[in-house]
Amino acid sequence: MAGTAACPLCGIARAREGLGPGLPVDPVERRERRCETVFYLGEHALTRNDRAGAATLIREAAENCPVGFLERAAAIGELKRLQP
Repeated sequence: MAGTAACPLCGIARAREGLGPGLPVDPVERRERRCETVFYLGEHALTRNDRAGAATLIREAAENCPVGFLERAAAIGELKRLQP
């Protein structure tokens, strides 16, 4: 956890940078991985009280996750909960 106190959002920034390189070449698997990643990054943003950042990420998951993915259903529910 070294560096977390000095830069609490550095982990998120590094995770977002990782959305490109290292993802599978297969487009279907790449979409699935991105779906999972943006959803859980959105959930993490909520734990940091970053509602705007969370909403952006969770909205992407709701719109782009394949039907049948748990993250898609959870993202749709979270978006409803985030509405004022």
